[in-house]
Amino acid sequence: GGAPGAPPPMIGPLPLSAATGNTGGKGKYRPRMGDSQARPKFDPVFQLLATLVFGYKSPSGSTGSPHLTAPGDDLSALDTEMLTCTPFFSFILKELTSFDKARALRPLVAHIVWDHEAVSEGLVKQLGDTMSKSFHEDLKLIFRAASLLVNVHDGLRATRVDGLITAILDAMASSQKYYYETSRSASLLVRLAMHNDVVLSWAAANADKLEWLENWIAENPTAPSAYPPIGTTPKVELQRPRRYMSSQMDYPTPRNLKENLARLRAGEALERDDSSYDSDDDPDTLVGKRIEVRWKGNKWFPGVVAAYIPETGEHHVEYEDGDKKMYRMSEKRFKIIGEAGDADSIPGADGGAAGNPAGNGDAGDAAGDDALFDNDVDMGDPPGVAPDPA
Repeated sequence: GGAPGAPPPMIGPLPLSAATGNTGGKGKYRPRMGDSQARPKFDPVFQLLATLVFGYKSPSGSTGSPHLTAPGDDLSALDTEMLTCTPFFSFILKELTSFDKARALRPLVAHIVWDHEAVSEGLVKQLGDTMSKSFHEDLKLIFRAASLLVNVHDGLRATRVDGLITAILDAMASSQKYYYETSRSASLLVRLAMHNDVVLSWAAANADKLEWLENWIAENPTAPSAYPPIGTTPKVELQRPRRYMSSQMDYPTPRNLKENLARLRAGEALERDDSSYDSDDDPDTLVGKRIEVRWKGNKWFPGVVAAYIPETGEHHVEYEDGDKKMYRMSEKRFKIIGEAGDADSIPGADGGAAGNPAGNGDAGDAAGDDALFDNDVDMGDPPGVAPDPA
């Protein structure tokens, strides 16, 4: 606002344009935040918030939270309202973009939820409502949030798990017309059970609630066409309608999903390839593994995961030919083929393109969660030949 050429309005000592990044493109004030800053890192904010909150009783008034650092006073009514409101948890949900972020937020969420029936019921309902409207690429965040709630070991845990898995299944049932959303959710539900025995036990006790899902997966083994013939109304569509539809986001159903759903209903151990890596596994478990990474021309090159850097979420990979790279492994196609020091585990260890190790299947099977559903993208030239475009 204001007359042309007039100074911008002030907020304290800073002009409004400095606070908002609105510079008019002239660079006179603080420049507009670019892509590298479009999503600020809130980790220090959450660390500070947790330090403050852990000095008080949980919002329920309970002193049973293992994260309570002192006898503590009761939180004020305003503080309790802010910590338990829907917008705050919606914000937390959007921050669950990696295993490290989820791990960092777990104590704070547990302390807030601890023995609080109303908050637990509200969060379960919020997750169910959000999931029923979510696109397939957003479901991972919801299941990470579900894992946080499942791992609150208070007196309400069993009730919370029952309500949570029921809400998830209800949301899946409401979206079963959409292949990507339903198959993706089924895969993530199986993985939630892999990481949490309490979910596996719940499934065995409520096998009837999972029967429709097992049947759905059996009836829809492959993705339908993104563009069905004109005049037809398919029973199952590729994905939830949106402004821009794409046929390129091909998330294949894991080949053992139907069998794992049957095991889930029976309360049996779920099948998982020991050489696989799930993006919700502890990233440190990948350190020391011998892997093969796919490069341009569908060639595979062996190396060792030397370290994990939590600050960047990247793994340091040292190739057999001496090349060294930093990768976000969830964005790469790779195979886990053994442990460091096991030279016999690397086919093509002379530095040439390695073959497909027996028993590991294709890259999608071995790479785990996000890589499993990755697109077939150009991975660049082989190590020692040209820089990796990633």
